[in-house]
Amino acid sequence: MKSAFTILCFCIFKNLQAQYYLDTNKVYHINPVTVTADRFENDLLNRTSALTIISSEEIKRFASNNLVSILNQTSGLNFSSMDGFGKVPVLSTRGFYGGGESEYITLLYDGIPVNDVENGIINWNLLPINNISSIEVLKGGASVLYGDFSIGGVINVIPSYTDSIFNSLSIGAGNNGLFRGKYIFNNHYNKGDFGIYLSNEQIDGYRNHSSWTDLSFGGKVNYRINTHSKIKFLTVNQINKYDIPGPNLESEINADRKNTMPYFKKDNKDEQRYFANLEYKNYLSAESELTIGLLYKHKTAKEIETFVNIAPVVDYTMQVIGIYDTTFFGDTNEREFIYDDFGLSFNNFNNLKDLNIKFVLGSELNYSLFTNKYYNWLNGFELDYLNGSLQRGQETINTKGNRFKGAVYLNSEYQISNVININLGLRFDYIKDNLNGEKPDTSIDISSNAFSPKFGINFKYNKYGSIYFNYTRSFKSPTVNQLTDLSRLNFVVFVPMFIGYMPYITDVAPFNNTHLKPQYSNNYELGLVHFFDLMESFTNRLSITAYYSNVKDEIDFDLKSYKYENLLNTIHQGMEFDLTSTFDKLSSYLNFTYNSVKFNEGDYNKNYLKGIPAYFGNVGLSYMFNNGLTITLNANYNSKTCLDDENKYTIPNYVLVNSNIAYKYSFFKIALFVNNIFNKHYSLQGYMLGQKKLLYPSAGTIINGEVTCEL
Repeated sequence: MKSAFTILCFCIFKNLQAQYYLDTNKVYHINPVTVTADRFENDLLNRTSALTIISSEEIKRFASNNLVSILNQTSGLNFSSMDGFGKVPVLSTRGFYGGGESEYITLLYDGIPVNDVENGIINWNLLPINNISSIEVLKGGASVLYGDFSIGGVINVIPSYTDSIFNSLSIGAGNNGLFRGKYIFNNHYNKGDFGIYLSNEQIDGYRNHSSWTDLSFGGKVNYRINTHSKIKFLTVNQINKYDIPGPNLESEINADRKNTMPYFKKDNKDEQRYFANLEYKNYLSAESELTIGLLYKHKTAKEIETFVNIAPVVDYTMQVIGIYDTTFFGDTNEREFIYDDFGLSFNNFNNLKDLNIKFVLGSELNYSLFTNKYYNWLNGFELDYLNGSLQRGQETINTKGNRFKGAVYLNSEYQISNVININLGLRFDYIKDNLNGEKPDTSIDISSNAFSPKFGINFKYNKYGSIYFNYTRSFKSPTVNQLTDLSRLNFVVFVPMFIGYMPYITDVAPFNNTHLKPQYSNNYELGLVHFFDLMESFTNRLSITAYYSNVKDEIDFDLKSYKYENLLNTIHQGMEFDLTSTFDKLSSYLNFTYNSVKFNEGDYNKNYLKGIPAYFGNVGLSYMFNNGLTITLNANYNSKTCLDDENKYTIPNYVLVNSNIAYKYSFFKIALFVNNIFNKHYSLQGYMLGQKKLLYPSAGTIINGEVTCEL
């Protein structure tokens, strides 16, 4: 970490030195305005946290057709997938990795959180990416502003509200049975802007048993009541069903990458999400405004999931003496989950110009009601799954619960001089969980709270660049799922009998852990942002950030105990580098992330945490010809990833190369997307079961085309 700070300090020194040679009569890159870093409008160069803004122009130049590919334009975000086709992305950021069980980052749609209430999981296909104004990516601990899901950062997708008519109809198709249709309509009427969207996507899938269907629809209204007030309404909805092909043995993948183990032949998710937010904003004066928001979320989900485990052999004292030479033992269960979440928020911004102070004071209240039901399906060995009947069995558990979340926060900026400003913030969160079950030991009543402070300082060494330092304390409470998931797995052991060893089936304690502690992190950042032109029409943005986080009681799912547990202390540290450039019709981005995440005590002290690459990066080039043709080429790199806490087993590193070609003529546009051009065979994630690697193979080359008509 010392070397990272040394490199960054050298870069800062060189930029400070370069300011004396700047041509002050030359017009440089415009300093964009951001809202996410402070919860009020501020210049990018004034903020005291690592923040990247991806503009609508940058999105269009690189012809991205999904949110994940757009976010590859910045450092610090690493996506993997377990479905083989990339439709169920899983994010790792600053070394926080939920493995698809929880999320450590908040996704906002125009400032409104859309994470699932039960576990914070983000459905990355939920939001419409067409007609986006910008995307703001706030990296690092942001609990002081956005609560516990934000221990790793915040992504704010800001839709475009336009005063012109916009119609867009797209139809696309590709290999692996891909079909996609999208329609978007925006209009302006009287004092308001409104829009609707509808999207349908179907995929047969790359692997056996990996189909995907999705129907998304929603709308937005922005209505100006008078010169002092306006209302805004947003709704996002999705009906989504997809198969879960599960992992496979490394040897089986080498023989047939499309194969799915029989254990997972019925695993799937069937989800419905409905989201609506109504916001009223009143401009109390030229320097003060009040925002009140009402939020409603509903989700209905059914999930069939199989867990596999080894079959140990024990002696008469029940000590493990080996592993039975047979297939895995599987256990399939179904879970139904329904929740309704109601939210109320207040946000008051004031700009005290005479005192050079800006501040925002706010509060958030959320109340969630949820129902959990569990059903048995089947358990047994591979032959049982090949020959047995997989269908829903009896209901095993039925519980009802609720979660209350309340928070108040204050964030302020004090402009000491024209070049120095400081940022102070504080937030208090209170969370209370209740669960009532019909069976013993299925009821809980627990609560947690946290104070999250922030201090930051920014030095603007000239009008084109600034350096900053900040300290924040962030937290993440156990999720509803981690506290209430009462799934009980059946395990098998082979016990000695007179005629040999016989299987004995028993169950283990449920996944949930009511003794989980909230995890806390103390975060430190040092960063630099600089805009510069090397020549006329050649604009560049450079961003470098070094970070260090000491995390206590990090929460993880333990594959040995099959239970959510608090890890010992861990250290997250690294450096993020971003360079974006535009030269006439040529655009490029280059980003690289060094991300060291290690245990800081215990049996695995100094070992890397599993599932998190130490190095990753992206590079992209795009050229727009005068005739309407745009060609884009990009590449993604991931270093090797550990599969176990002992760091004995890894997934190899890989490089993927992708290309997009788009041609626009009048109101028609044709686009061709080719992912993994060289048909690279690789695995993004996996885990160890005994001495065997279970991996999630990714698809080879994915090709799809799209025709769009815009009026």
